[in-house]
Amino acid sequence: MKGITGQVRDRDAQRAASRRTAWVLASVAMVFFVGVILAQYAGSPSVGIAILGLAILGFLIVAIGSNVRKSVRKRVRK
Repeated sequence: MKGITGQVRDRDAQRAASRRTAWVLASVAMVFFVGVILAQYAGSPSVGIAILGLAILGFLIVAIGSNVRKSVRKRVRK
């Protein structure tokens, strides 16, 4: 079976990747709403912006780190 990015070897691996994507998107939405709620309680929009900025930065670091680790593993296996 051919997937979007190439040959899909295992349906379970595809499902696991879909679950990871769903968890990341759900956590981004949760952090967004928590930031909005905290900004309302704090009375300062800068609190919400700071929380969102830190969350986005954290997600980017995790995503980039994950991709770097995957590419290093591929190079080591070859």
